[in-house]
Amino acid sequence: MKCAIYARYSSDLQNEASIQSQMDEVRKFIMHEGWQEVACFSDRATSGASVANRTEFNRMMVVAQSASCSFDAIVVFDRSRFSRNPDDIGRCEVLLNANGILVLSATEPNEQTSSGKMMRRIKDVFNEHFIETLREHTKRGQRQTANLGFSTGGAAPFGYRIERLLDTSRGVDKLGRPHTRSRFIPDELQAPVIRRIFELYVTSHGLKSIANILNTQHTPAPRGKGWDISSLSSILTNEAYLGRRVYGKTSKLRRPNGKKSQRANPRSAWTIKENAHEAIVPMELWEKVLARKAEIAKTGAEPRKSVGRANAAYAKYLLAGVISCTECGARFVGSSSYGASSHYRCGYNNRRGPSVCKNATRINAQKVETLIIKSIYGKILTPESVEYLVVKVNEILNCEKEGAGRESKQLEAGLKKVQQEERRLVQAIQEGGEAFSAIKDALRGCEGRSSLLLAQMAEIKRVKDRELITIDRSIVESRLFRLREVLLSGPRPEVRAAIKHQVKELKAYPDGSIWVDPVAGGVLNSLQFDMGEQLPASCLCQHFQTFG
Repeated sequence: MKCAIYARYSSDLQNEASIQSQMDEVRKFIMHEGWQEVACFSDRATSGASVANRTEFNRMMVVAQSASCSFDAIVVFDRSRFSRNPDDIGRCEVLLNANGILVLSATEPNEQTSSGKMMRRIKDVFNEHFIETLREHTKRGQRQTANLGFSTGGAAPFGYRIERLLDTSRGVDKLGRPHTRSRFIPDELQAPVIRRIFELYVTSHGLKSIANILNTQHTPAPRGKGWDISSLSSILTNEAYLGRRVYGKTSKLRRPNGKKSQRANPRSAWTIKENAHEAIVPMELWEKVLARKAEIAKTGAEPRKSVGRANAAYAKYLLAGVISCTECGARFVGSSSYGASSHYRCGYNNRRGPSVCKNATRINAQKVETLIIKSIYGKILTPESVEYLVVKVNEILNCEKEGAGRESKQLEAGLKKVQQEERRLVQAIQEGGEAFSAIKDALRGCEGRSSLLLAQMAEIKRVKDRELITIDRSIVESRLFRLREVLLSGPRPEVRAAIKHQVKELKAYPDGSIWVDPVAGGVLNSLQFDMGEQLPASCLCQHFQTFG
């Protein structure tokens, strides 16, 4: 039976030796059974709670379901290495079994009877229980740490730095290092900036005004790219500046697709420790900020945060994230705050002020989107475009066949080296010596590598012998007709995707002109349009230049 090995470790306290140890045990099992290793996959420092973020695991699943799959079984050290989630195991095993592939363990029973399957399901449930228990213990430990006033991990908020204290009561960790506790202490340079932000806010300065003041004075910012309204808003609501340690504001949830998301917890579920560290902002100043925020909320003068706001912007503006500023490199963002006509403007100029970026150009959203769509539409079905795409598609489809010859030579050279090593080891065994056991193990390793190379060479030969694939001109034209229909009347997400396939980037200049940088191999050439306007600081009206 031909086998693929899968290995995984999940903790930073483990290392490459853990992977190698698993592989060694699995290879011994495969050799003992008289099977053949033909592939190997491994994920480093990756949790077993889900398969969503495991690159090699997912690549293995793709290979297993392909027509070119060369293995009949996936062998793991134990089933917890495959996954600790019974749902993932069940779903993946159904897909693998449908393709005639088994999941086997090198250290556990592999009986294919009903009793054997039941025992494996029980073991899977225990594996899930282990990770759930570990998660609960971790949360309990972090909650206790927060109650003591210490940091539960992560970087200190801007204005503080971390001070580490030895904790002799807990001895040493698994690597023999003494345990430490972390607490926040005010940073001599950053703490005055925090106090100034609070003071500016209570003296009737808005978030944009504060950002512009700090950026004009080149005040260091948390991320080093200047101040913006989002970082200022977070600072003005962070209770750490009152000396409080807050834990449990959000909970992590795992979606059905395996990805994690966060859910806000009610304040009653938070763990709050007063006087955990030295406060930067006095309570009197904090309460003034709260009072002003309440006053602004009544008038609606300051925008509220909303869930899914970024996704909504991407749905409304077809070119969001595509237009870049030639002055600062930031992306242009969609906006409709200057009347009914939506437009794009530099995100840094908008959120951080002219001290960071002086490009005040505003581009009419409807006009630029219409012009780009018309430009792509007009180029799609020209004879030149169709002919170019027919040639390009056929080149891409057959590039694997063209590269197979080069890869075959590399594999032959690798096989030759392994065979030379095998002959040397056989000779060493015949001569005898004290290292007989080590030589025998090395020979087995050579045999495994040789088998893997032979399997890869067989796959390369299959690709080389395959007939050339040719896509007919009519197929390309039908796809281009579909693309034209999408551009004219398709859903906005599909229109946006079609534009992204043709336009790599739009570069906006302060004089209002835009440079179109097309995707290599697309239907557009480099185009330049004059379609913007640069408003003086005192002007709020729009007067876009017209174009055809």
